[in-house]
Amino acid sequence: MTESRDLPGARPRPTKPRETEWQRRQAEERRRPRPRDPKVRVEGTTAVGDLLAGLLGRREFAEGMRLGRLARAWGEVVGERLAAECRPIRLDGGTLTVAASSGPWGAQVRFLAGEIQKGANRTVGGDAVQRVAVVVDDGLVQGPKPL
Repeated sequence: MTESRDLPGARPRPTKPRETEWQRRQAEERRRPRPRDPKVRVEGTTAVGDLLAGLLGRREFAEGMRLGRLARAWGEVVGERLAAECRPIRLDGGTLTVAASSGPWGAQVRFLAGEIQKGANRTVGGDAVQRVAVVVDDGLVQGPKPL
C-alpha cells in the first residue's frame, strides 16, 4: 500500500523538532510537585488527631477496637484449650461471632456462651457483648491464626 507522502504532490509531514536536554529537564521540573512548607496550613484541612478521634468515635471502629482487645485476651476469656479451637471473628451490634474448628467445638462454645459473654464483657468493659453466635470454620483445624 502506498502512503500519502509517497504520492506525487503530497506535502511532507512536518517533523517534530527534537527536544533538547534543557527542555526535557524543564518539562520534568514543571511536572514534579513542589514541596510545601509543613508549618503552613492550607484552608479546609483537618488535623490528623481530629480525624482519628472522629473515626474512633464511630461504632464500627469502636467495636473493631473491642474485638482486637478481646482477641488478644481470648485465652484468658475461654481458657487455653478452647482458645486453640476457636477464636472471635466479629463483634457487631452486641453479637460476638466465634469461629470454631469443628462442630463439637462449636457445641462447646454454645454450651459456654453465657460464661464467654461475661468474660468478654469483663475484658472489653461494659455490656458490649449481648449474645454469642457460633460458626464452624474448617480453616481453624491448625489452630487459631496469629494476631
